[in-house]
Amino acid sequence: MLSQFQTEHSKNVSINQKNSSLKPNLGKTETNLSLEAQVFQRELNSKYLWGTYKPHLIHTITQRTPKPLTFGFMYLPPEENSKLLHSYRDIKASKGYFSEYLRHNGRSCSESVFKDEKNLVEIHNHFYKDIMQEDRQRWHSVTIKEKSEASSQNTNASIIYYFLIENFDNELDQRYLELDHLNGIIKIKGNNEFDSKKGGFKILVFDKNNFTVKFEKIKRKVFINTPKNETWKLQNIIQQQIKENLGSINNDYTSNPSNKNVNLIAIQLDFNISDPLTVHIVYDEQENFKDIHATYTETQNIPKIIRSLFSSEFQTAFPNSQIESRYQSCAQLALSNLLSGIGYYYGNIQISGETSPQPKLPLYTGCPCKTEFPRGFLWDEGFHSLVYSKWNQDISLDILQHWLNTQLDNGWIPREQLRGDECINNGHPDFIKQVQDEANPPTLMFLVMALIDSRCEDEEQLNKGASKILKQSYPKLKKWFEWFCATQEVDNEEGIFAWRSNRLSSNLVLGSGLDDYPRGLDSGKNKPKGNLDLQVWMIFMAETLQKVAKHLENKEDSKMFLASKKKFKKNLSCFLDQKDHIYKDLVEEENLNQSFSPHFGYVNLFPLFFGYIENHSKELDTLLDEIRNEKKIWSNFGLLSLSRDDSLYMKTTDAYWGGPIWININYLVLRGLKLYYYHNPKAKAVYDELRKNLIENICLQKEKHGYFFEQYNQDTGAGQKNYPFTGWTSLIILIIFEQY
Repeated sequence: MLSQFQTEHSKNVSINQKNSSLKPNLGKTETNLSLEAQVFQRELNSKYLWGTYKPHLIHTITQRTPKPLTFGFMYLPPEENSKLLHSYRDIKASKGYFSEYLRHNGRSCSESVFKDEKNLVEIHNHFYKDIMQEDRQRWHSVTIKEKSEASSQNTNASIIYYFLIENFDNELDQRYLELDHLNGIIKIKGNNEFDSKKGGFKILVFDKNNFTVKFEKIKRKVFINTPKNETWKLQNIIQQQIKENLGSINNDYTSNPSNKNVNLIAIQLDFNISDPLTVHIVYDEQENFKDIHATYTETQNIPKIIRSLFSSEFQTAFPNSQIESRYQSCAQLALSNLLSGIGYYYGNIQISGETSPQPKLPLYTGCPCKTEFPRGFLWDEGFHSLVYSKWNQDISLDILQHWLNTQLDNGWIPREQLRGDECINNGHPDFIKQVQDEANPPTLMFLVMALIDSRCEDEEQLNKGASKILKQSYPKLKKWFEWFCATQEVDNEEGIFAWRSNRLSSNLVLGSGLDDYPRGLDSGKNKPKGNLDLQVWMIFMAETLQKVAKHLENKEDSKMFLASKKKFKKNLSCFLDQKDHIYKDLVEEENLNQSFSPHFGYVNLFPLFFGYIENHSKELDTLLDEIRNEKKIWSNFGLLSLSRDDSLYMKTTDAYWGGPIWININYLVLRGLKLYYYHNPKAKAVYDELRKNLIENICLQKEKHGYFFEQYNQDTGAGQKNYPFTGWTSLIILIIFEQY
């Protein structure tokens, strides 16, 4: 049964389309793009075809296609009956293990470390592309385990490499894998009607004396299988085969090595945990290994190339020699783990109330947390894009396109997208089905704003292909804005907005992104009349789209967006409580009188983020005093989400946004203070102190625990909730380098 609020406002919903076909707004295909945009898109597809696009898995390299080849790494500890470690969730659930990315540029190289702390095993995995052409791709995976002072000199552990053909479309696919036992080459044989390219992998192993070992002489076990359509379950498949063949003296566990249905080959390499080990695996799309004569020295050069390349690119993107080295190191780790969190997902999503299946679509996007949230979140990705746009404009554009291509024909973009069985398996059952009319803050506009601003500053900074793609994304951005106006507007005449939610009875507004943050509805009698944060997002959305329309010389739309911005901004005055000069959520009481939410916290700060409070005004002066008040939201570790003197402080549904410190909102506070109020002495003082507190605490927690966290404790600053969380917590990079 709809709440009264939802019933009253259903007249504004173009989703009387609830029963109409909810189809994705696929828009322009590549063939409809301009020639410049087509060339640019093909370059992107070539550069980013291969990558670490299964971020929940340890050192897994796969393709951005519905029928990818996949290569990966697993670790089998020495302990008897130990579980095969394959994912970050495995590591988190098992004590004494640690893994993270030390370097990752999001495009062509990475270095990650895996530690078995109990057995003093440390393994570095390197990924490096040396050819990224449309007609040929070649990359290297180099695993290096240095000699260690292990507690036992005669204990063996195992590395398992797997080679896999996947097919998420379940269409005809005649490809299969074949192992050349003599030369250590895995060939991709056969073809399908969509992709005739084959290629192969070559395996090179170096012993403890750094000599190449002939593959036929390597102590190994080979598992060959045909997992059909559930290839993502390969960990269980291999684990089961290990158990079944425990103690076997055979090297190869397969009854039919020439089976043309084989799409999984796994090779287990045993090693003494105190000895060094180096494994170099080369993929070549043309299966041309004649020019690959990797010596141990050449193999060792690959990590040096990666480190030099990453260091050079980082210094170019974030130049500041005055930053302390420990903070620079923290920023590099935050960036590397953010970029390693970008994944490629393919499949359909489920929509509540819809029985017809949605079409399968790809989504190239970052994930906030590799253990708990390895999937795409709409408003999270907007914050990620703030970093992407400073680092690599290509990634920004590609991610923007993928998200917009998931837009449905009514303009709605589902906020949490679980695409494909593997993604669903890692998701929470309560959030698999997306709720129609549930919005999410339009933070992708940060990315659009960054592109437009860079274009204005330097004509050459946004190349022609990118400019064309932005132009062709504009209709979808406009339709998104129209969807917000149709579904989230309280009164079309007044231009006041409130989040629609089917969870208001539980005081949850998940679509806002702030989940259990109190909205003044806790009496059980009040109803939402206007949400300050959404009002501000709508002003920002109109403001950004007005810039895009102006850039595209669309005078009519530019005029329309400017008028919307002015109307929405004018209505901010409705949210201002004249008694204390603080902006607040609006609620409607049981007697139909309008009042303000009694709560103070993150929501009240939103006009500050975008400079919508007049400088040197009573409102700004009051808000700065409230921010700096240690009895309210100020701490030595960052700003609290809810005031300490609030009646619901740490008493909201999950105490999630009811007190703890969140970095994305702290970043927006700093952004607002720096961009719009920095010459105000009081604002500057708050900015300088808050920035210092955030940097010190986040870097300290990273050094202490090894991870970045989802949120930080309001009393101690300790990292808490989900980890490793290198989604919007990576905004610490921009805070350190003051890039807003």
